[in-house]
Amino acid sequence: MMRFFMILLFVHAPSLWAHASEGKMSLHVGPDKGVLEVDEDKGFVLRSSAERNFSIQKTLLKAGPSWTVPASSLVHSGMETQVIRQRAGHWKSVDVDVVRKSGNRIEIRSKELLNGDLLATAGLGFLKIIEQSVMTPHTDSHDD
Repeated sequence: MMRFFMILLFVHAPSLWAHASEGKMSLHVGPDKGVLEVDEDKGFVLRSSAERNFSIQKTLLKAGPSWTVPASSLVHSGMETQVIRQRAGHWKSVDVDVVRKSGNRIEIRSKELLNGDLLATAGLGFLKIIEQSVMTPHTDSHDD
């Protein structure tokens, strides 16, 4: 599965990134690109075709303050446990607390989640790579 994901990433990455003339990796964001918008607070908006191409699947959060979600919704990054939520079209990773586990379902709680938010349940690797690319400044190893 990981090999398939990497092949997809390399096939579709050119529509998201391109090398700038000075050799730096830069993200192209705009109405004719894979990433339509980036906002430091809200997150990023993907073109719907990019969501389809990478098989992003979602689940709707209802009736909080805690939610039971598929275990596939969690992203573990160091000491953090996160989900990737979509609100008003913007994707963003948010920290969550795990309340309890039951099989392949996890009960989570977070001050950053609201009823009506969507959580990614598949395609999280792609979303995390995009988020890290658009929210992290790129530097060239040749800069002085």
